[in-house]
Amino acid sequence: MRIVVDTNVIVSALVFGGLPRRIFELVEGGYCELFYAAEIQEETRRVLRDKFGWDEDRLDRYLRTLWSLGKRVVLRHLFSLVLSMTAQVSGSGTTNFIPKWTGSTSLGDSKLFQVSGKVGIGTTNPAATVDVIGQNATTAGAAASW
Repeated sequence: MRIVVDTNVIVSALVFGGLPRRIFELVEGGYCELFYAAEIQEETRRVLRDKFGWDEDRLDRYLRTLWSLGKRVVLRHLFSLVLSMTAQVSGSGTTNFIPKWTGSTSLGDSKLFQVSGKVGIGTTNPAATVDVIGQNATTAGAAASW
């Protein structure tokens, strides 16, 4: 998978960690390819220096490692790359049903229903944060009815 990240994601990964950092761990593990433009490199350096007080030594050390994970492309080529990465997704769904992939580029309804911060499985009127109606199984394999 090819990915392009903006300065906000890069800065968040370096300063705060969390999910943005996980993206770069996936790149480092070979699960996806990172692409960036010189403009992103310049903006990232400026934001880390001006807003977070990073000195040049720290910037060089961290950013050299980060940029070594990906490939730099010319901005106009980056836009072409992004456009070529987008696939047409088709399908239809029902309001409040969480979609699921029914094919490589198509979506449809899943069995999960979400309304007012509550998720229902087997119900379109969940009464709790997670409400399961029907036959359930535990990880040990014992079945229970609710």
